[in-house]
Amino acid sequence: MSMKKVFSFLALLFVGYMFSGTSSKKHSSQFVWQPYEFFTFLEKEKQDTLFINFWATWCKPCVEEMPDLLAVTKEKNIPSYFFSLDDSDIADKVQSFIKSKGWDANFNLIDITNFDTLVNVIDPKWEGAIPFSIYYINGKSFSHYNKFETKSEIETFLNQK
Repeated sequence: MSMKKVFSFLALLFVGYMFSGTSSKKHSSQFVWQPYEFFTFLEKEKQDTLFINFWATWCKPCVEEMPDLLAVTKEKNIPSYFFSLDDSDIADKVQSFIKSKGWDANFNLIDITNFDTLVNVIDPKWEGAIPFSIYYINGKSFSHYNKFETKSEIETFLNQK
């Protein structure tokens, strides 16, 4: 990794930490992640196979595509994380929403107030709209900037090498 990339990553990590949201309400650290936790996780895990989806409870297309995303990533046995971009103050409601849908996967919420930092680290071409998915495999990344319409579309996306 070049010194420029290392410096950029460390700078973004610091900015993310400085601008992370704080809440007086305590949440399970297993569900609510601070930006530095997410960025550290991403830097480590993206070297292997990894699927990440960004969504929110208020995003109808996000909720509509979720059952198919969960089914296909489970069928293909792809390590997957689904990060809610809902406000951390409603983390308990987000967890209840997930439970009410019967969704079973790695769901987390990122407690972030500086959304641009997240977008720039993940994919500079991403304009911030959700749903957004990114697939890391063999040191490469592939982005999908809107809702998956079918299971077949998800399978095709995840067959990229």
